[in-house]
Amino acid sequence: MVSEIIEKIKSSGLTGRGGACFPTGEKWQMVAESPEKERYIVCNASEGDPHCSKDKWLLENHLSGVIEGIQIAIKTIKPKKTYIYLAPHFKCLKSKIEAEIKNDDIEIFDKPTAAYAHGEETVALNAIEGKELKQRSRPPYPTEKGLFGKSTLINNVETFYWVGKIAKNEYKGEILVCISEEGREPIITMIKPEQKVSEVLEENGIEDDSEIELGGIKGKKGKISELDQSFEKTFACIYILKKGGSEVEIAGEKYEIKPHQKDSAKCRPYLDDDDVAITRDESKCIGCGLCRVACLKNNGLGIPTPEKVGECLYFRPDGKFNFSDSKCTRCGQCIMACPTGTLAEREHIEEVKKDLADPKKIVIAQTAPSMRVTIGEGFGMEPGTVAEGQMVAALKKLGFDYVFDTNVGADFTTHEEAHDLVERVKNNGPLPLFTSCCPARVKFIEDFHPELICNITTVRSPQQCLAVLIKTYFAGKERIDPKKISVVSVMPCVAKKFEARREGEDRSGQWDVDWVLTTREFIKILKAANIDLSKLEPEKFDNPLGQASGAGAIYGAAGGVMESAIRTFAHLYNNQKVEKVEYQEFRGMEGVKRATIEVGDPSAGSGQVRKMKIAIATGLANAKKIIDDIKDGIKYDYVEVLACPGGCVGGGGQPKPATQEIIDKRRAALYTIDDKKKVRTAHDNPIIKKVYDEFLGKPGGELAQKYLHTHYEKCQIKSGKLERR
Repeated sequence: MVSEIIEKIKSSGLTGRGGACFPTGEKWQMVAESPEKERYIVCNASEGDPHCSKDKWLLENHLSGVIEGIQIAIKTIKPKKTYIYLAPHFKCLKSKIEAEIKNDDIEIFDKPTAAYAHGEETVALNAIEGKELKQRSRPPYPTEKGLFGKSTLINNVETFYWVGKIAKNEYKGEILVCISEEGREPIITMIKPEQKVSEVLEENGIEDDSEIELGGIKGKKGKISELDQSFEKTFACIYILKKGGSEVEIAGEKYEIKPHQKDSAKCRPYLDDDDVAITRDESKCIGCGLCRVACLKNNGLGIPTPEKVGECLYFRPDGKFNFSDSKCTRCGQCIMACPTGTLAEREHIEEVKKDLADPKKIVIAQTAPSMRVTIGEGFGMEPGTVAEGQMVAALKKLGFDYVFDTNVGADFTTHEEAHDLVERVKNNGPLPLFTSCCPARVKFIEDFHPELICNITTVRSPQQCLAVLIKTYFAGKERIDPKKISVVSVMPCVAKKFEARREGEDRSGQWDVDWVLTTREFIKILKAANIDLSKLEPEKFDNPLGQASGAGAIYGAAGGVMESAIRTFAHLYNNQKVEKVEYQEFRGMEGVKRATIEVGDPSAGSGQVRKMKIAIATGLANAKKIIDDIKDGIKYDYVEVLACPGGCVGGGGQPKPATQEIIDKRRAALYTIDDKKKVRTAHDNPIIKKVYDEFLGKPGGELAQKYLHTHYEKCQIKSGKLERR
């Protein structure tokens, strides 16, 4: 007798969502009525298509619904064992899935590789059995002779999710569609199967007749008008191919995407999931080499090295399997250039969600200067739109207990760095002084120019300065145990993940920064929570670490770090108020800027004026030019280097695409914020004065050295992955 749930599934018309679209109710009935007493269930969570992320979205946002569907299958089929066949790139979700499972008969089986072909249902069965990873001939089908030769029900994540809805009479025939495009966050939307491709795309803002890939990497390619069909018998995945042969802009130049291979599965691709900042999934690699182009153009390094594996071409860091074994600076520009998602930041979304859900945790966000002028792009706002208040409101809506401004941390960095510069100028060096807020540049000098390590200021970056003050000064004022505080940095920069686990970044007694999210990760979290930033009413940062000077704002633009510090240097060097706060010599999009400026007040006498020779570089390839100057005997007093185009506004964690035009709009918006501030110098910020008076003492003093300074040597990471101490 057919069970009630199977009848409901059959009546619903639900079909498998892995591509074959076989009627789900019929499949369940075949296994339930099998004469075999020993049966098995497999949830296929192997999602290997590089352009589809429906399963990941469901596991991140609707895991309980997926597990509910699996539990219904267990009650109906009564299997000996149930397996969740989990893709390697879902490893970050494993602990969350384990916590949700309440049945000892469910086992998570890790998919051996990320390869697309290794997610095919019979390959999955062979993997679980420990056999060679190849497809079985059919018939017999898994319902007849599946796992260990027994009748097996195998469905994908989405199918189990809909079963849970059917059981509660909440299923109305919908399916999920993933719409992805190079440089944009994937859109997961719910539709009716009879809807046509053009209709679905138009509803999601794609109205022109673009070239698309329909049905995954094994699907059809053509214009929307040529493939305008329903989704009733189609794998619901759409990839928007770029116009004009598909191009990526790198360092202001357009490069066409030229695939070397379409399918990496046959070449035994490698998954590098070991690094603190970047992941690399070769199963998605098409061998186009744009990662190497980006590294050469921006950094002059070419860390991604071509390696032939069978018929495939991969690009491996310094020719090694893992980033952690290479001299990669973690700037993330390779991620910005990668068109397939082979390269990505190591996400910490699940770790942040876990902390937010923990009632014992005080979860505090800090947001980087440039984020407020880039975050809106993820919600249809124009590049350069200042969305500071909406950004704060979104964080509070997510459940953060406090939202502080990293610009305040920038003011502390500025004050300490200006003091460092004064001391070096008055004591004849060592000069030039290199700014320290860019961790990619720090690693570049450590690995490639160690003779200049003593020239890097020991002042910690704004992220680290603010984080340590949260866990010391703020925790003390509020009488909070620092161990209960989780500091989440939302940054434009992939290298900030690397910086957060450097030796010495634990001055509070534990990691000062617990988790780092890129701007892209933050956008993803908001969209998963159905929070539309563009529709939020602005809110203000929290006290006491929420009001920054204009000098803190311009840290996100190339030249801004130096301009901020020179404003305070001029005050400290002369021990008098200096009216000039704008230095146009530092501004602009040029890759290298060199200038001699006069710092001080000429009317106060010649002894009060200091001529400073400065240099600013964006991109490590341009930094090499300044380093060559130094080796050739050219004297500089102060050097700023930011690894990314235009500074942090073009950071490796920012929304894609990041063309020079877009970066310039973002940069201009930061100077507008600065211009509108009443306080435009770090040393005049009342918060800075108060914290020094109440806690730190004086700039460069004993406590300032303890908490706001670090040391640089050959880079040491205390743990390969970003884990809480």
